[in-house]
Amino acid sequence: MKSHYCGEITSSNLKRRADNWLRFYREEEIRRRNFPDVRDIKGICQAVVNPDNERSFKLAESIRNEYVVRLR
Repeated sequence: MKSHYCGEITSSNLKRRADNWLRFYREEEIRRRNFPDVRDIKGICQAVVNPDNERSFKLAESIRNEYVVRLR
């Protein structure tokens, strides 16, 4: 279940907790795992992976183009 679509995220709801399944987008983002682009049917968003959280960062390194990921 989605709490927000990418196209619905604005500065007014940016700080709210979101829970979404999104598709990892763009192969060139593989080199920039801490700021991957993700997409859904409404648009594209940029996620942030905290490099200080080793578990999350290692998981992000294993993501490939078109993988479906859950972001919270």
